[in-house]
Amino acid sequence: MAQMEEVRVPSNSQALKLALVKSLATPCDFADGESIFRAGQADIDLFIVESGSDRNSQPDGRRSSDCHSRPGTVSGDIDLLTGRPVIVTAVARGTTRVWRVPNSQLRRYSIAYRVLVKN
Repeated sequence: MAQMEEVRVPSNSQALKLALVKSLATPCDFADGESIFRAGQADIDLFIVESGSDRNSQPDGRRSSDCHSRPGTVSGDIDLLTGRPVIVTAVARGTTRVWRVPNSQLRRYSIAYRVLVKN
């Protein structure tokens, strides 16, 4: 009879969400002032901030509704769902680590996240 491997499952939902992200994502580090994504890019990836923060601004340099992404939040633009070019640029504020979920994995991530949240 084949043996089954034991899998440890974190006990709280935040740990479960982080485990899900880490299974589909790659960690990326950005220095203060470095662009995470730029206005005009299409099919951008999803970025989940682990540490640090970012600020979104419009191409002319104006801040976009003073939008910041902090640890545990998503950095992106609604157009990451439509595939259209994004209209803002995200710039790291201080040393920032994000988990990058490839655009090609967004549907898989979304389905798994909804199942996780419901349970």
